[in-house]
Amino acid sequence: MMDPDPTPPPAVPPASSQSLARIALASAVVAVGLWILRDFLAALVWATVLAIAFWPIYRRLRQPVPKPIDRVVAPAIATTLIGIIFIAPIVLIGIAVFAADGKMIGRIALPERCANVCFGGRSRNRLFMAASQSLYAVYVNTEGAVGG
Repeated sequence: MMDPDPTPPPAVPPASSQSLARIALASAVVAVGLWILRDFLAALVWATVLAIAFWPIYRRLRQPVPKPIDRVVAPAIATTLIGIIFIAPIVLIGIAVFAADGKMIGRIALPERCANVCFGGRSRNRLFMAASQSLYAVYVNTEGAVGG
């Protein structure tokens, strides 16, 4: 015959402390997620604004499309139309140079499409332009904006 174990089993924490721990963990996960996405929050807000603004176009395009493929074809058509109507002209403009008052003072022509621009150099007076396969740079007569 064996003697019963003199130490009782550990007590289960009350449900309220488990709930608080879950809430704390969920809050920490949300906080870390927002911290990671902090650089993208502005883009996400604009994406939400554009999605709401273009929703009527999507709904109108979805009506004439047959049911089984309406969830694929209508978004594809809407995205294509929005890209052609709103984004293509911006890409075709190239690099436009604006004064502080908002007046366009010039345009920089590149032999290929430019994806990104950034000021650099010791005095931030050199404009770097990243194109699809090349990096271009030009000195300017002004000091560029401070990058983030």
